[in-house]
Amino acid sequence: MSRAAYLLLTLITLAVYFTMVLWTFSTIAAAAGGLVPFDLRPWGYSPEEVEAFVSALTEAGRSLYADVQLRLDTVYPHLLAAWTCASAARLFRGPVFWAICLVAVVGMAADLAENAAVARLLEGFDADTARRAARWTVLKSAATTVALTALLVGFATWLWQKWRGRTAG
Repeated sequence: MSRAAYLLLTLITLAVYFTMVLWTFSTIAAAAGGLVPFDLRPWGYSPEEVEAFVSALTEAGRSLYADVQLRLDTVYPHLLAAWTCASAARLFRGPVFWAICLVAVVGMAADLAENAAVARLLEGFDADTARRAARWTVLKSAATTVALTALLVGFATWLWQKWRGRTAG
């Protein structure tokens, strides 16, 4: 991937992320009386917490979540997986690259499954769906954390090697 394409992918991914964090999630949280939306609970949530959130959510908040937020969160997992793999390709070769991409794709799939469960929960509370959504949230969070941590380690290693090369010369 060219540098320009990589930078464009980075900018689009960040734009979607910040749109969700700064607009939709904060608006949804406010519409739920300050309760945190499901996607922002990396350790998951209980059926009771889901029921409290869904009950507290205003109709405007429910509409924003079901329409705009879930649309953004259908695009974002694909962007994040693509960006993670593109970043891994810049830092790693061979099995490490493939492992990071696999973990990123698992995170993407879990995020999409979480979104499907959340869409059902916004239509009406169901304890089994709440438990399933929570499991997908935890898997998404774990996979994303592992992939991004690997990228951070790779980037730190690259910086260290560049710095060492400058000080040795």
